Amino acid sequence: MGEHRPDFAARLRQVMADINISRLTLSRELGVDKSVIGRWLGGVNQPTGHNLTRLTDVVRRHRPEVTLEFWQHSPLPPPINGKAPPERVATGGLMLTGLHAERQPRIDANYLGLWAGFYQSTQNRGSVVLAAMHIEDSERGLRCVFTEGKVSAAGTAIAIGPRLHAILEIEPLHDRLCMFIFNGVLMPDAVAMDGIYMISAGDNSTCATASPIVLFRIGDAADYERIGSLSGMMQTLYPVNAQNIQDSILAGDPTAGLSSLMPDHVLRVVCAQVGVPRADGEIDHVMRMPAHRSLPSNSFGMAELPANSPLLLTRSSLRRVLGLEEVFHAD
Repeated sequence: MGEHRPDFAARLRQVMADINISRLTLSRELGVDKSVIGRWLGGVNQPTGHNLTRLTDVVRRHRPEVTLEFWQHSPLPPPINGKAPPERVATGGLMLTGLHAERQPRIDANYLGLWAGFYQSTQNRGSVVLAAMHIEDSERGLRCVFTEGKVSAAGTAIAIGPRLHAILEIEPLHDRLCMFIFNGVLMPDAVAMDGIYMISAGDNSTCATASPIVLFRIGDAADYERIGSLSGMMQTLYPVNAQNIQDSILAGDPTAGLSSLMPDHVLRVVCAQVGVPRADGEIDHVMRMPAHRSLPSNSFGMAELPANSPLLLTRSSLRRVLGLEEVFHAD
């Protein structure tokens, strides 16, 4: 049995009602018997650290502000109009101070908005997974949130020279950081940016790992609010990636799960190739994303690309996945 948390049962009952999840659905999400959920709700026992973390992950798809500390508190206030009021927890994420590089608002403006794209799974499955990032301006610099649906991260981004650097804190455990270095974009309507994503992750045990990543600009702050902010992104991406990973593993092809959504050659940009000759004859001896191989290296502005450009088609597909464009069906 895990550490005793006062009023855990009452808190679990309220949050299950808040996110409208049944005992059966929750048990399936956690991979435990339905009776286990009943014992938690009845106060007979409480989840172990492992199951508590998984429980928190499930709740966070609907309420991203929830962390492990959520379960230590007293029950939520009485529901209003039949729904428990959300508990707001600071989610500003990591802040950096003391840098010699000065902010340049003109350059920062090139990165503001809603981005979505993909990277090769850092769980060492090989699957290419979808992800989304929102970047906004603040008095203390660029702030961003990132998610692939299961977990999220929040922190700061810094544009220095022709690169965007981001350092985020993983939620809900707050026990790890993740980092991004993107090849910079030169204008506010840049269609995409790519770079390297770094984190401590793995399949059976965690280790330092990295993956190429490509993000497409799919909207602005209004679009971010329209899709439900971070919680909306998590709820949308989680089921898509769960099916995508299963399909790609069964097919033995990292891009198979997303091949119906995105052009294959665009997806394969993030498939790591280290120590072997690439199709262009280059050999990468380390994980890297050189600017001359960037997808948007020749045309940055959306208006400069033809309507049938693979970049614009990929962008439209990502907007549809996140509910920003309608899906049209042929008659």
